[in-house]
Order: sequence, then structure tokens, then C-alpha cells
Amino acid sequence: MNLRSALLSLTLLSSLSSFAGAQAARGEPANQATLEAERQRQVAEREAHVARLLKEKWQVRTNLLMVSVPQPIALELLPSLRDGSKIEATSQRLVQMIARKEARLIAWPEVVTQSGQRALTEGILEERYATEFGLRKAADGFRPPAKPDSADLAPTAFETRNTGTTLEVEAVVAPDGGSILVSLVPQHVALAEMKTHFTGKNSAGADIRLDQPQFRTMKTTVSVRLLSGQQLLLATFEDHTANALVFFIVQAEILPVGN
Repeated sequence: MNLRSALLSLTLLSSLSSFAGAQAARGEPANQATLEAERQRQVAEREAHVARLLKEKWQVRTNLLMVSVPQPIALELLPSLRDGSKIEATSQRLVQMIARKEARLIAWPEVVTQSGQRALTEGILEERYATEFGLRKAADGFRPPAKPDSADLAPTAFETRNTGTTLEVEAVVAPDGGSILVSLVPQHVALAEMKTHFTGKNSAGADIRLDQPQFRTMKTTVSVRLLSGQQLLLATFEDHTANALVFFIVQAEILPVGN
């Protein structure tokens, strides 16, 4: 008998005995239908109460491995990562590849939260870039030309983009403590490259070009049920700039409070 069943049995037997005793004290005859209705009411009430107790009993550690693997090797590893009986050994191989610089660790966020509570962890770098341009002001003899080129332009407005990794998690342990419902939103944003844009020609007929950042976002929103300690390939992305595949591998582990 698991903890949940034991708690329900003990509290239900005690409450039904009290109810029957109260009926006898009032001189009311034992009524099976009444007792059954009372039993069902108390079962529902105790179920809800025990679920709350067990929900508060656990903490959950969630981690998410984000790793970039060269495409030929990634395609070889992909079937094993999809196989529940092989993913643990394959994940260990990925860690060894990272150590040998055969794969690139993007991020490995980890967070511990109480069952049923939302958690957010992030590692952010702000990237500031120009969004609007205008002619440089006249100074030290400089006079803006009638048809400027890119050297005559100066930024007049900027924006900031957060790059890095965020992991949003809500993990709920099942009432019997046997599995975890994990709802999570992992995201990684990176500056992929500076892309040159053609904006026109100057008076000499030369091209006017401006560089603007190109950001790459890898994000998934999902809910999965895991056994404690189980790993799961959550998502796969293609990284065109590196000819690689990026794997998101999640693991959740139940941690009894006080242990």
C-alpha cells in the first residue's frame, strides 16, 4: 500500500466510525444508504486533502541539456536519443564529446522547485544595436553631403535584445509520488551574424550598405510526464550556420523535502 492509500484508509475509517457513533447517539437506525453517501463524500474530501499534502511534500529538480552536435554524428545518435532504453548512455556520450570539444555545450540550466510551483531561471546577455540612422551633424568643418554614403550616417536610435538561455518550469508530482508532470518552456537566443543590407547609392554611384544583427531563436513549449530521473529528448533544431543539430534533453528528479 502506498503512502496515499494508507493516509486515505486511516482517515476514512476514523471519520466513518465517528459518523456512525453520532447516528447511534441520536437514536437513529443504521442506514446503509446514508453511510454509503457519507463514505463517498468523505472519500472525495480526503482525496483532495491528501493530494494537497503529497503535493507539498516534494521538490523537483529539472535540468535541460542544450548541445550542438555536427550533423553527421547527430544523425547517428538521433535514434538512440529517441530510445528510452538508450538515451542515458547516449547522453553520457554527449557529455564526453563536449569534454573532447567534439560537440558544443550551449547551456545546461538547472532549477529546483516545490511541486506545483512555477520556476524561472535565466542567463542573459543584452545585445544593443542601432535601428535608425541619420546624417552626422556638422562639426569640425564636416558638412553633410547631398547624397551621403554609409560613412556619413550615424545611429540615432537603438534597441536591446536579450540573448542567452531561459528555462521556465512547473513540475507537479503525481499523488502516489511515482511520476512528474513537467510543463516547461526552454529557450535559447543567440546573435547568429551581422547581415549587410543595401539601402541605395550615393552621388558617386557607390552602394550604401548598413550592417544589422540576425538573431537565432530555439524555443519549445511542452508538457511531458516523466519518471523520477528519466531523461527525454524534448526537441531537435537545425543550426544552419554550423551544419549541426541542436538537442534539448530534459531530466526531472523527485527530491523528498528534508533529504
